[in-house]
Formats: sequence, C-alpha cells, structure tokens
Amino acid sequence: MWMDGGEGGEETVCFIGVDTPETNHPDEPVKRYGEEEAVFTELLLPAGTDVQLETDVQERDKYGRLLAYVYLSNGRMINEALLSVNYA
Repeated sequence: MWMDGGEGGEETVCFIGVDTPETNHPDEPVKRYGEEEAVFTELLLPAGTDVQLETDVQERDKYGRLLAYVYLSNGRMINEALLSVNYA
C-alpha cells in the first residue's frame, strides 16, 4: 500500500500479519489471487482515504517499508478484512 508520507513524500506500508500475493516484484510473475487482492484493497483504500496506522515493536521491514495495522476512520482494520476474504 502506498500512502502520502507528508509534505509531498510517499511511504510504502506493509500490513502487519498479512502475507498477500506478490503483484509488483520485477523478477516474479503475479501470484495467484494477487490481482484480486489488489482490486479488493483498492476498493477499501482508494487514493486519498484517511487511515490510522498502528505500528508494533518492529517499525520497518528489511526493505525499509513501514509495518502497520491499518484502520479506516470507521474502525475497520484492513489487515483483518484481507484475512476474512482469504486474500492473505
């Protein structure tokens, strides 16, 4: 997930506890259900959606991406939503 990092910057956020199918790896094909998961996530989080992020003990992964639980303003956790429909 990409998000505005403030002051015009962008931040890559990975959902804690969620292993989604790869869709953007330059040397790997799109994994099974990867496109469906991407569409589902985009429907839940269209560009400009306000979210609240909750980090854990480890704030970033080995690629420098922010690790977070992602919540919509209504309290729905995106991480959990992906798991509930078996896209993760």
